[in-house]
Amino acid sequence: MAGLVDALSFALLAAGGFFCVVGGVGMLRMPDFYTRMHAASVIETLGAGLILAGLLLQAGLTLVGAKLVIIGLLLGGILKGQEMITQAKIKNIISDFSGISAAFHGYQDRYRALPGDDLGAAARWATAPAATSGNGNGVVAGTYNNGGAACAAAVEACSWWDHLRRSGFVAGSGVNQPLNAVSGIVGVQTGDGAGGPVLGGALGAGGFFGLMMCSANHPDKVAIATDTQMDDGVRLTGSVRGQLQTANNPNIVVDATAAAAGASPSPGGSPTPGATAQPSPSTVAGASPSPEAAATAGVDGTLLGTLDQLPVGQAGRFQVQSSGDPAIIVRLPDGSVAAFDAVCTHEGCTVGYDPGSGLLLCPCHGAAFDPAHHAEVVGGPTNRPLPELPIKVDQATGRIYLQA
Repeated sequence: MAGLVDALSFALLAAGGFFCVVGGVGMLRMPDFYTRMHAASVIETLGAGLILAGLLLQAGLTLVGAKLVIIGLLLGGILKGQEMITQAKIKNIISDFSGISAAFHGYQDRYRALPGDDLGAAARWATAPAATSGNGNGVVAGTYNNGGAACAAAVEACSWWDHLRRSGFVAGSGVNQPLNAVSGIVGVQTGDGAGGPVLGGALGAGGFFGLMMCSANHPDKVAIATDTQMDDGVRLTGSVRGQLQTANNPNIVVDATAAAAGASPSPGGSPTPGATAQPSPSTVAGASPSPEAAATAGVDGTLLGTLDQLPVGQAGRFQVQSSGDPAIIVRLPDGSVAAFDAVCTHEGCTVGYDPGSGLLLCPCHGAAFDPAHHAEVVGGPTNRPLPELPIKVDQATGRIYLQA
């Protein structure tokens, strides 16, 4: 009988140790898959439980055995309590995304403007301290963390919060960003804050160009669960994405696949920032032509980039030098290239490309344009297409030129 107990005890101890080792190796060697499947928390609990069971069999009906039972109960209670706390944080963060998105749409419906970018804010809230107006160009300028500096009313991404608070859509006062349930900054920005994409592949390909909400400092389990419940559970795709942090409230990276920016956390490593999501459904993705090329002019026109930089089904941004207007260039499904003035013909907001539908969409009032048919209107409150810009492609070199 004693031999049977010893054998069973050894088997339980060996199995518990095996699961703990597998959990550690899995987190180190397959972090993306392992954390996304929530395998770590399951194996940790199972391994600890098996080890305790093996020790209990060795101790028998003694005082040591009773102590082991108490330790098991306490450990189970602690793990369950931690899980409940984590779930509460996840719910709070998802609630932040939903609540701020609702506030954003409510502000748009009431004032026909974007918070932060609202040109009429100063006149509307003139009582001291008066609000600061934006420039009304349909783009919320600045970054969610204001580059690590204290928020100032002159920055539209900061005034975003002041406008929402003055209008009663968000509680509080002032321009400072709120904090999420894990003490990270919650904020908004448009792409990288300078017209380019973020959280994409090389050069930002497939990344976010448009208005998005950012939530920082999420532990890995919280970030993964948020992405899973709100989107597809995959860090580099969909409308909810993430990056690895090396400091609190970091800048959002352009290339989220880079090792320093995109690797999933290992045990004891830095937490992942919260998933980055867009309050507007028209956030776009695309590859940006190189900024160096955009400034190069020649006999063929202004060099925007090359076909290699603009994969089929993607888009990029540039500025029309003659007018100063933002513009967008699209690689169509048939491999051809088309470019358009990105100022919406309804009320002047900046449109973006949605690779899912293949349309150019306006984030303000839902206008939709088909780039494959000269940006003709296919939906929304306007009846005028976007102005098409003359493009020339050198088939020998693959270079794309904007002609005068």
